[in-house]
Amino acid sequence: MAANEHAIAYSFGQQPQLVHGEAPLRKSPIPIVMEENNKALVPASRIFFAVHHPIQYNVKVKSLGYVHPDYLPTFLGYWNQENSDSKQDIDVTADQGRVDEVQGHETQDPVDMY
Repeated sequence: MAANEHAIAYSFGQQPQLVHGEAPLRKSPIPIVMEENNKALVPASRIFFAVHHPIQYNVKVKSLGYVHPDYLPTFLGYWNQENSDSKQDIDVTADQGRVDEVQGHETQDPVDMY
């Protein structure tokens, strides 16, 4: 996994942080507006734009929040940059930057946050 395929995901209103020993990332941090009553993202939360993780319809998810509207063009641009050879329509995969939690793992559709 290359550092240039990742961006920091952080809760809007907080500061993005690198973890101890982490190399600087080339992509700008992406703020997530958290749904009411959700905890803030942990400082190690990252968006991995290069890998798709489909979520089956029968899997329960909990909405964590959404990509801040001012950063949605940046988010979608990074996704396009890493997935320019994808045959899947961006409207199908992006879902306007929604962030969900699936079975205890934070995920981003179309990208994985870990």
